[in-house]
Amino acid sequence: MSTLDYSVIIISFNGFEENTGPCLHALLGENSCFNVEVILLDNASTDGSREKVKALEGTDPRLSIILNQENRGFSGGNNDAFRRSLGKRIVFLNSDTITHWNALDQLILEMDEDPSIKMLGPVSNAVAGAQKIQCSKEEELALSYGKDWMKAASSLPPFPTSSLSFFCIAVDAELYRTLDGLDESFKMGYFEDTDFSFRARNINIMPYCTEKVFVYHKGGGSFEKLGPEPPFIAANKNLFKKRHGKTKSIKVREENLLRIKKYQERIKSGLDPKNRFLLLNRLSLTKEYQPKSLLRSIPYRIKVFLALLKSSI
Repeated sequence: MSTLDYSVIIISFNGFEENTGPCLHALLGENSCFNVEVILLDNASTDGSREKVKALEGTDPRLSIILNQENRGFSGGNNDAFRRSLGKRIVFLNSDTITHWNALDQLILEMDEDPSIKMLGPVSNAVAGAQKIQCSKEEELALSYGKDWMKAASSLPPFPTSSLSFFCIAVDAELYRTLDGLDESFKMGYFEDTDFSFRARNINIMPYCTEKVFVYHKGGGSFEKLGPEPPFIAANKNLFKKRHGKTKSIKVREENLLRIKKYQERIKSGLDPKNRFLLLNRLSLTKEYQPKSLLRSIPYRIKVFLALLKSSI
């Protein structure tokens, strides 16, 4: 039975000094306004990180350590840690993130305010979909910009989106059990979070994103070192298409335009002039989202032009 407000789960695999260590330092140096725990699972690291994780045992009453004997992958590692968790909600947090309790607490507060929200994710500098904002990947600059973003978004309610990334996400524990966690058929950390989002949507649970919370994400990491697309990515993609190929979703470019429209409506009505900061950011993303196909590109460019016109730029 759950006895804590929420649990934070962090999966560590190699690179302790670069990723896991700084991530933990940012969290454990502060206090949450909730009753929380942090579960750190080492997925059979091979570079000495395992020993550094083990050395953390007993250093903080909020911290629990799990040492897997084999690398269970992203899905397996998170599922293993979940089975040991006591939180009513779970925040799955990548080890290559930097965030603080006030940000994670805000995710939980927003879920408390609207109990219909069972999945909630933040915006970030390195993430896919509607959660992405234009921002430097350099840590110090990104964190500074993130503070400005959160101030400008402080009055915005969460919005539904097609899927959420598990780089940082708050999930109702009961939903995670209902869906049997992340599907371990997806190897190495590709498409399992999108699959989870789509399976939630299949039982009428929509993923939501809150722009009130920014989490810095280093991103890329070990996957960028793999070079050309490995076979397992294609296999994961094919598995996902086989399961969800007929599920309709809004394109990222369209979701971005919908956010721009929402800011424009709020600014025009006088609700929040600070939303202009967000508006300019998402307008800068429109070029990146331009379709490669000329047939699709023309109507999209027209929409972007009209958005620019309405924004008086």
